[in-house]
Amino acid sequence: MISSVIDHVAIAVPDRQPAIKRYLGHFGGGSVASGRRAGFTIDQVSFSRGTKLEIVGPDPKSEDRRRTNDFLKKYGSVIHHVTVLVESVGDAVSTLEAAGVHPVGIRLDDPRYQEAFVLPQQGGGVMVQITWKDVDDAGWAQRYGHTPTPPQPYCPDFIGVRWSQPNLGEISEQWRILGGDVSMNHGVLSVSWGSDCLRFEYVEGEPRGLEELIFEGAPTLPSSIDTGPAVVPVGRARSNLGA
Repeated sequence: MISSVIDHVAIAVPDRQPAIKRYLGHFGGGSVASGRRAGFTIDQVSFSRGTKLEIVGPDPKSEDRRRTNDFLKKYGSVIHHVTVLVESVGDAVSTLEAAGVHPVGIRLDDPRYQEAFVLPQQGGGVMVQITWKDVDDAGWAQRYGHTPTPPQPYCPDFIGVRWSQPNLGEISEQWRILGGDVSMNHGVLSVSWGSDCLRFEYVEGEPRGLEELIFEGAPTLPSSIDTGPAVVPVGRARSNLGA
């Protein structure tokens, strides 16, 4: 398996502004980065423990926005991808291919940033972006002229995500290969990278039948096309996230 650390969870929305208003405005999250890339907009928000949520939307100024629009048309405003950091994307790709996992979109030619993607069929039911960059978040923001802001004192904790997938045994093996620590408790599959990192939980069910963002210190909020998956407090989530 590869050695990885979870970096962020990304949601897709048709317009970035309502989600920014929720997570930066109402929740008091910090701004990590903001910009445009290959047809979509990117806004990364940090929360009180440093966990991050990325808001992805189609870039109205780009002719290449069709990919994000097609995703939204097919799936709605849901989790778009999750990103893990590795020490070497090239080594990670070799390890994954040896394990029968076949990354796509491999970019190794940039000395400052490299990436590859594992499609949902082999990535725990979600697209996984495998990345390496030569600077931390602060250095990245400085490089691209973004001024980051810290979370507000009242900002909640973003704990993780809860999904449903039909084959938990297969999901378990996929995340082990991708570097997650996997455990099963009372029919709930948990994937973690340490106590201070985001955690994923899966229950058996239809793909995308259940999708919740788990927070501590946030209100219960329904899913919507404007702001993405439902927000569920830890105490009300049907899970042991944060335990």
